[in-house]
Amino acid sequence: MPRFSFSSLRVRLILLVLLAVLPALVLVVYTGLQQRRHAAQEAQKHALMLARNTARLQESLIDETRSLLFTLAQIHEFHQHDTSTCSAIFAKLRTKLKQYAAFNAIGLDGLPFAGDPPITAPVSFADREWFQRTLATKDFVVSEYFVGRRTGKPSLGFSCPVVDAAGEVKAVLMAALELEWLHRFWGDIDLPVNISLTLVDHQGTILVHYPGLPELIGAAMPEAPIVKAMLSQGEGVAEAPGLDGVERLYGFTSLGPKTGELHLSVGLPTDDVFAGVRRGLIINLAGLGLVALLAVAAAWWGGNAFILRQTDALLRVSRRLGAGDLTAYAGPPYGKGELGQLAEAFDHMAESVQKGRQGLEQKVAERTTELQQSNELLVKEVAERQKAEQILARQALELARSNADLEQFAYVASHDLQEPLRIIDSYLQLLARRYRGQLDADSDKFIDRAIEGTARMKALINDLLVYARLGVEGKPLAPTDCQAVCRAALANLKVALEETGAEVVCQQLPTLMADASQLTQLFQNLIGNAVKFHGEEAPRVEISAQRNGHEWVFAVRDNGIGMEPEYLDRIFRVFQRLHTRAEYPGTGVGLAICRKIVERHGGRIWADSEPGRGSTLYFTLPDQKGERT
Repeated sequence: MPRFSFSSLRVRLILLVLLAVLPALVLVVYTGLQQRRHAAQEAQKHALMLARNTARLQESLIDETRSLLFTLAQIHEFHQHDTSTCSAIFAKLRTKLKQYAAFNAIGLDGLPFAGDPPITAPVSFADREWFQRTLATKDFVVSEYFVGRRTGKPSLGFSCPVVDAAGEVKAVLMAALELEWLHRFWGDIDLPVNISLTLVDHQGTILVHYPGLPELIGAAMPEAPIVKAMLSQGEGVAEAPGLDGVERLYGFTSLGPKTGELHLSVGLPTDDVFAGVRRGLIINLAGLGLVALLAVAAAWWGGNAFILRQTDALLRVSRRLGAGDLTAYAGPPYGKGELGQLAEAFDHMAESVQKGRQGLEQKVAERTTELQQSNELLVKEVAERQKAEQILARQALELARSNADLEQFAYVASHDLQEPLRIIDSYLQLLARRYRGQLDADSDKFIDRAIEGTARMKALINDLLVYARLGVEGKPLAPTDCQAVCRAALANLKVALEETGAEVVCQQLPTLMADASQLTQLFQNLIGNAVKFHGEEAPRVEISAQRNGHEWVFAVRDNGIGMEPEYLDRIFRVFQRLHTRAEYPGTGVGLAICRKIVERHGGRIWADSEPGRGSTLYFTLPDQKGERT
């Protein structure tokens, strides 16, 4: 037997059949809901009609009582408080009218002077709410629920005043309707099976509940769902659980305004109302299920006969192809229809795969030969590159050693040249003092030029000595306050700043790991250059710093003469000058010193300038501490 799987064609075909049945299922359920809604509406209309009819019966009963009491109120003996005559009248009435539990004729003091059953013990009705309301309104009154003091029966009282010709109340007549009689009366009416009738007063007290549940009589249940609906709406329909917990469809209404605000409901059990609807829905669902079952069976066996046999054949061929057997074919012959076309296309594909495999094997062989040749060449190139790298490493080592030796030589040479230069300068100064004016003019000019040359040589040697010392006498890096370093550099340039009237603004600078003396030299050279190469305006220099990732970028910005962009790389080389000594004095070593200081600290330096718009020299220092002062 085929294994069940959601990915199989048979199961998918069955799912399609079930999807086709789904709209019918939705339609059946929708129709059932519509029938249920219609049945509920019809049942509620019927319940409301029954409630109105039953309410009219109750109203007629109350009207009869009202007419009876007003008729008795016209009898002269009741005006005269004739106890024997009035009691006899009451006794005859109770014999004929079994619905009344008692009749009473009551004086204005609340004490009865006649009644039936006979009054055997003193009793007062002065505290009864219906008695007080009758005296106040001088009209017919329906009382609230009470238990008779002489009869001990749950009753509903009706009272009216006895009024003389002058309109004065002489007495009050009261008839107590026995609620158990009313319950039996409802049972004698031809009512539908399982119907529920409930009579409540305006406070939600249960007066009558039919059928059964005598313990509810006299119970105040204003919060019960159906009672709450009756008290709040007066008349209407509702679906709610009854006082016995059974779910019902209700119709309810209020009795007339002279009935003491009584409310009556009629309830039909939902099980009875919806029984036919449920039965029809079950029949429809069973029929639909049978149709769906037959359709699924047809899809199961039909799919196997018309589809799966051909697809299984294709599956077996595809597995042989997957195992490497390229001679496997699904035909000929080929069946008719799409599956036959698929089998034929499958065989064409297998033939193409076989041809492609042969061509691929040939290309793989050719490519393997090419890769072997390329591998041999690559091995040779790697060997040559390793040899070249070894040569470059030796050359780099030799270059580093040569640079160190050259740096040491420059330091020693510049230091050793100091003494001979001082001797030459001293003798030239001596010649100038002794023989100036005694020789011809050319001799004096030659002596002055020699003195100027020795001064330039002295400055050049001093700058070279500073440049050489940067790599030899550098101090270990330590936390350095760049703000204090900037102040020290400005103190060293005090004379130049005063002579030029320069303004230098130093913003907040950080504390970094640096060589304080070299950093002072760096600021001094950059500020000195900015002051020296000024235009017609007084020099203005601004120094700032900004964090950029793991480094600080310093900027020294001036309003000087600026320079052409093509010279920005040259200015950091040794002995590179853009102006003659007559225009601007200097040796051309200052910015080279700056670059060497910055590079020793692990940073970089560059410039940005335009002629006539000033220059900005930038340099970076690593943020090794990551904190700002």
